[in-house]
Amino acid sequence: MKKWPLFSFFFFIFSIPLFSQDSTFVHKIFKDERNSITYKTVVIHNKEWFAQNLNFEVEKSYCYENQTDHCEKHGKLYRIETSKKACPVGWRIPTKTDFEHLLHLSSNDSLAFHFLINKKYFDADFAGAKFYKEGFLTLNYDGIWWSSSPVDDAYYWALNIDKDFKEAKITKYLKENAFSIRCVKDL
Repeated sequence: MKKWPLFSFFFFIFSIPLFSQDSTFVHKIFKDERNSITYKTVVIHNKEWFAQNLNFEVEKSYCYENQTDHCEKHGKLYRIETSKKACPVGWRIPTKTDFEHLLHLSSNDSLAFHFLINKKYFDADFAGAKFYKEGFLTLNYDGIWWSSSPVDDAYYWALNIDKDFKEAKITKYLKENAFSIRCVKDL
């Protein structure tokens, strides 16, 4: 009777690339002419996503613990008001709907987590965050990316990928926090 865990394991392994029958993933490279940094991108359906966190200097953007080597590895952390100015021309901050679409490419939350951390697809980087009151936290445990969608005057939606709990969800956060950015463009 212990065959179910083995079956579940093989079903999980072989279903990872089958997020939906019409999923196509095309890998590209984008060079940001503003600072000559090159980013991996991935086309998922009708959108091209950065497959790396943005690393472009704007006001109220931070390196984790103010160390530049963290920016080189994980990209910058941005306050929401300046994040909207950070993406290159032709690119934008994802909306809550864009993130919901990514989460719904797979059939369940566990597969969504594995899709988002997979280097072939979104390649989530657990870059941590700079929280308004607590400071820098969660490096190598959480990846949090701003959306451009406000909840109200004080909060915005963000995609949160938690490494310990192996979950991906959209959560509201105070706009004074600083999180990563993945730029996206419509094709």
